[in-house]
Amino acid sequence: MLYDRLDPAHQARVAHLTRDPGFYGLLVTASTTKAVDRDSALLLLTLRTPGPIPQYALRALGGNAGRTVAGLVLDGILEIEHEGVFRSGAAAVSLVGEASGDDAATGVIDRLSIDAVRYAASLPIRETSILAGRLYRYNQIPLTPRYQRAYEAESDDVRLGLAVPRAAAILARSWTRVSPTGAPWMSWIARREVDRPGERQGTYKLYVSPAVDAVRWVFPEVLGAVTSHRPFACKVGKGMYGLLRADKMVIYFARRDDLHGAASAVADALSGVSAQGVPFSSAITADGLLSWGIDPPDDVGLAGLLRSESWRERLTNQMAAALVGASPRGDGLDAVVRFVLRRLEAHGIDVRTWRPAS
Repeated sequence: MLYDRLDPAHQARVAHLTRDPGFYGLLVTASTTKAVDRDSALLLLTLRTPGPIPQYALRALGGNAGRTVAGLVLDGILEIEHEGVFRSGAAAVSLVGEASGDDAATGVIDRLSIDAVRYAASLPIRETSILAGRLYRYNQIPLTPRYQRAYEAESDDVRLGLAVPRAAAILARSWTRVSPTGAPWMSWIARREVDRPGERQGTYKLYVSPAVDAVRWVFPEVLGAVTSHRPFACKVGKGMYGLLRADKMVIYFARRDDLHGAASAVADALSGVSAQGVPFSSAITADGLLSWGIDPPDDVGLAGLLRSESWRERLTNQMAAALVGASPRGDGLDAVVRFVLRRLEAHGIDVRTWRPAS
């Protein structure tokens, strides 16, 4: 719909897009809402009369033509004709190629991620936000009586090893506590970041996911290993549920080289530690102990402090929308999983590494 013809509420919501002189309006379907430019609007208006993709559009899309068109088909925006029948969405997945993630999982995080999609696809839930939450929290350990007996009476400082002299000294020397009241995280920002704030071009996240019973001595080792590699923030899950979540420790960096330098140091320090593993992150160690991701540019990296949608949240929101949009066709869970993975790839996600393909 042309921007000028949107109702005032929708116009206000996307008014910032009008700064782009090519912006046309919004495309709204049952499963997605997209901003479109004039060239995209022209393509969609042209294809109201069925026919091949116009040559001008193929030239404009260049090397991304196949991926872009596949995304439009899987989103239900375009239909593709096969044997006299027009198909789109999950019904067209076999016509636009297979996802690379369809092959057997090759590592712990790869397996966890595919298992999470299969689990969500098996649920009788058609609410996107609920499905996204199930995907995001996959591999969180249930709060069983065993963990309640072992940890519930302990403070966070004891549970996370913060009272260990080495950890306390590093925190006092190099970090400033910034955790907002009521936040599910204990958060710190690097002192050099407070004293000399710099321009950050990206938000690279190092996930450290040890087994629950190892946490109390792992966090001091992590602090000791990463501090010299220029992290600008870190956070640790608060309370019992924070201890049991998969992404229980996150360290933030402005440069990917710094993240990987820190990861190498952490891997050496934690040799032999059992892992839990964070789905939809990019593996660094094969056992799932260390992985990484990069957040969208407007994410400042501190939970509860002006934070927008994180990368894992963006992925799980997209997958949940795909699952809700995949109407049951009797093809089984594998077909639904293939559709979700292929739709992610069509939107530029590498489903082997769970980061942008570019």
